[in-house]
Amino acid sequence: MSGPDQLFATPRPVRLARACLWVQALILLVPLMTLVQYVRWGSGVLTGLVLVVLVAQAAAVLGLSALSVLITSRRDWVRLSAIWLQALVALRNVSAMFDDGAFLWGALGLLVAGVGATQLLTEPAQAWFHRRERL
Repeated sequence: MSGPDQLFATPRPVRLARACLWVQALILLVPLMTLVQYVRWGSGVLTGLVLVVLVAQAAAVLGLSALSVLITSRRDWVRLSAIWLQALVALRNVSAMFDDGAFLWGALGLLVAGVGATQLLTEPAQAWFHRRERL
């Protein structure tokens, strides 16, 4: 491939970062659905803290999904938002690693967030996002 096709081709780091965004959304969807079922079955009380956790989890899942769809727009704000959101998810996963029985989920989420964020910080990804030509 050469010429215009290569100019607009998505580099490998961006494709990998996009896949990491989807994986993170799926990883966060599991505890969100578990918490929703816990409250629905009457096992848990919908307190202010539980509501905050539900909203934060849902916002993270929606944010990660939206950014993974928008990443092909090649807008810098999408790249920067994805990096920041992945950093926040990484912090959440560090705290989750110290919960009872959640070490592996937290470690997996931390790994995926780290890979996704670092891929968006690579030179090929930055160059692809900074090009002024748009599809």
